[in-house]
Amino acid sequence: MGDAGNLTALLPDVEGRYEIRYFDAASQKVLARAPLAITAPEVTLDTPSTAVAGSEIEVGWTAPNNKGDYLAIAEKGSRGGVHLASSYCAKGSPTSLRVPDDVGSYELRYVSGQSDAVWKALPLEVAMPKVTVVAVSEAVAGSEVLVDWSGPANRGDFLAVAQPSMEGRESVHNDYAREGSQGKLRMPEEAGKYELRYVSGQKNNIWAARPIAITAPKVSVSTVPTAGAGTEQAVEWTGPANYRDFVSLAKPGEPGDRSISYQYVKPEAKAEVRMPDTPGKYEVRYVSGQKNHIWARAPITVTKQTAVIKQPVGVKAGEEFEVSWSGPGNYRDYIAVYEPGAKTKDYLSYAYTTSKPSVALKALAAPGTYELRYISGQEELVWASVRFVVE
Repeated sequence: MGDAGNLTALLPDVEGRYEIRYFDAASQKVLARAPLAITAPEVTLDTPSTAVAGSEIEVGWTAPNNKGDYLAIAEKGSRGGVHLASSYCAKGSPTSLRVPDDVGSYELRYVSGQSDAVWKALPLEVAMPKVTVVAVSEAVAGSEVLVDWSGPANRGDFLAVAQPSMEGRESVHNDYAREGSQGKLRMPEEAGKYELRYVSGQKNNIWAARPIAITAPKVSVSTVPTAGAGTEQAVEWTGPANYRDFVSLAKPGEPGDRSISYQYVKPEAKAEVRMPDTPGKYEVRYVSGQKNHIWARAPITVTKQTAVIKQPVGVKAGEEFEVSWSGPGNYRDYIAVYEPGAKTKDYLSYAYTTSKPSVALKALAAPGTYELRYISGQEELVWASVRFVVE
């Protein structure tokens, strides 16, 4: 007698009449066959018949739960395997599914993991959520606007400010519609007509919109007409004081994001900016915090600084010595000792200038001729120099 035994086989997932066949390995002839009727498995689905667009629904189910089986939301008439949302049944019952953002008639399906055969389908009507957006009708460019809204707050839903011609996925600024009823949006810096929107999180459908007009802010800036190089100068300004707006000093013709020095504006209407060490014509500006628009400007001329170092006498090798000076005494200006002809960075010792008329410098070990220089604190320009002898 031949061998005997048991085998297991994966059955088709489509009902119908089939055969189990025994083949000869060499000739591939069918040596035996037996009829087999495949019936559809028992599947139940427990789910609501209607749902709000973009929401998540809970689906209870009973089924064979074969490997790869899944639940799906699909358009009516679409073939198995084509769906808008799905979740594997291996996670257990009940299972959550995300409803499409588009209103309409759909199907909730239990789908076989083998060939995407649809074993059970129920109708699902997706309805439009109730969404509102309420805010002021006019706002100043760059300001923050409080938006009152109502909506489902589905995962990924967001509030946006956008140009009317923009698609739902486009915006100037946006923020997620988290649980609650209010949100803040930063307005554009360009004046014009815009929209405040509530946008769905999956397909960026615009579920609610209202117009808002953005107006240009009233901005001015002023300071002294001339200032000494390296000094700090008070700047008076008027403006919206939006987040990250700033007052700056720059060369005429340079864009708003280029500056020599700057200070963020605060509620008080004064700021200070530091002048460059190099004399010339500059301008003080009020610059917007988002796109660096120059909203106001005023010219200022920076004048050359003068400094004097009194030549020290009787300096002994190995002894600390005092140096008298006069000059602007700007922040981080310093007096340094060099060997004649040395580069600015190659000092032997240094001391920052202060309100005192002299500075103390470290002792020099070797006798010889040295050089004292007054160095500006920003650009390290030499504003005065004198040679002296160490005995």
